[in-house]
Amino acid sequence: MTVPEVEAQPQDEAGPQDEAPSRRWFRRERHGRHESHRHVDTDDAPQQEVADLLDAEAVAEPTDDEEAAEVEADRGSLLHQLTRPTAWVPYLLFLIYLVPYNLLSQLRLYRHEPMSLDLALFEQAVKRYAHFQAPIVNLKGSGYNLLGDHFHPMLAVLAPVYRVFPYPQTLLACQAFLIALSIVPVTRAAIRITGLAAGTCVGLAYGLSFGLQTAVNFDFHEICIAVPLLAFSLEAFLRRRWIVCVLWAVPLIGVKEDLGLTVAALGVSLFLVRKRLLGLLVAIGGVLSFLLVIFVLIPALNPHHHYDYMSMANKPGTSWWTTIRDMFHGKPKLYTLLFVFGCVAFTVLLSPLAVMTLPTFGWRFVSQNTNDWGTAFHYDAVLMPIVFLGTLDVIARMRKARWGWVRAYATHLPAVLLVLSIMITNQFPFKAFIDPATYKTNVRQAAWQGALDAIPDGVMVESDQSLATYLVHRDDVYWIGDTAGKVPDYIVIDIDGNPSPPPDLGTYGESMHPGNKFGVVYMNYGYVVLHHVAN
Repeated sequence: MTVPEVEAQPQDEAGPQDEAPSRRWFRRERHGRHESHRHVDTDDAPQQEVADLLDAEAVAEPTDDEEAAEVEADRGSLLHQLTRPTAWVPYLLFLIYLVPYNLLSQLRLYRHEPMSLDLALFEQAVKRYAHFQAPIVNLKGSGYNLLGDHFHPMLAVLAPVYRVFPYPQTLLACQAFLIALSIVPVTRAAIRITGLAAGTCVGLAYGLSFGLQTAVNFDFHEICIAVPLLAFSLEAFLRRRWIVCVLWAVPLIGVKEDLGLTVAALGVSLFLVRKRLLGLLVAIGGVLSFLLVIFVLIPALNPHHHYDYMSMANKPGTSWWTTIRDMFHGKPKLYTLLFVFGCVAFTVLLSPLAVMTLPTFGWRFVSQNTNDWGTAFHYDAVLMPIVFLGTLDVIARMRKARWGWVRAYATHLPAVLLVLSIMITNQFPFKAFIDPATYKTNVRQAAWQGALDAIPDGVMVESDQSLATYLVHRDDVYWIGDTAGKVPDYIVIDIDGNPSPPPDLGTYGESMHPGNKFGVVYMNYGYVVLHHVAN
């Protein structure tokens, strides 16, 4: 009697007996789920389809292809993994967008077109951090601790770079780098969920998103640190790496005070995907950190011992109920909602991550400052990682749907996102790259350079907004009219840009500092530099 030969199993493919217990359990568990789906009553199929689509927990359950890809990646050599397009395409997009992000902001600085005093304020703070000092910003007020304005101790991470390259251009380059860095986790998640071509479309669309464009165009702001933190955190969320997700999110508390509520909203998202204990802890921690910063830390560091922006949330004599009711009144607010959700075809609204947009919309729309409502400034940057990764969350579930049209929608949505981003770019800062005026020097450029040359390094300067940004890295700069009795070595003003220019330049310095004489040492195209000559 001949014993039949048993075909030998290839050595590089593990059989059932070689599988780890956890993997065998996972296969049995998933097989059971699939079997349960097969026995769904056909009359209940549409209802089951909707339930599956809205099931937030289903987003991270890997398909057979995804699991096989992960196993293959584990077996492959490190060199092989690094040379695969799925590995280096996210970093290629990072480099591609780093150039225009940096160029856009540097050209604005070169043309002497700062949009506010913010770059100078933050540079003074980072300059202090770089010398291991408290962030005293005299431009905000003599001896003013900037942590008493907004809570952003995470700015200190930029201090080592600024210590080596102490220039305003350094902060702009750091901002471009950090915002471009967020493209890596977004593209990586997109490629993992949708494939290389579709994932690249999502990465390109995210890099073009209007929120990132406006952020790099509007001087410098601390939120540039929050953008990559959110992107890496939510990438971990989509991979069900819950602790990693939370660890990336915790530093947001030190980026800006309102982001404590965004961390709390992340806790709500975790709760919605049935990570209830962790979600509850994160939500409570985010709220408590927000309250601690707003009512304890900022007032302790503020010269007036209160949070200055609390009064902006409510008009005098107006009830809080009226303020809340009016949150969504006004075209700028509606346009902002349209652009933020419309740039991802409103798909993110099906994701539990959508709740993370509420804190940012909340404080902006409650504010009485109309600049907070629209899309012209940097406020939408922190929303971009949320809406794009939230959209990927929905796409991951749609790709497993029973209805063919739902799967087709998920397949084509990445290309749609790229088309949408390209279409709206003509309304946002990247349109400047095709404008010849972007590359031309300002007619007053030689004049303001002459004013800068008239002021030596290492002196005390009293300045308006015109040249403060260009002096902070080398001089001790105070805001004009707010030196707390200190007499500056130089005063610099832009009389052409001043709605109330001084009537007599000869006596202007003495009128600001009685008993002290100042002489005009430079005047050209409205820029005036006064030098303290005698007491």
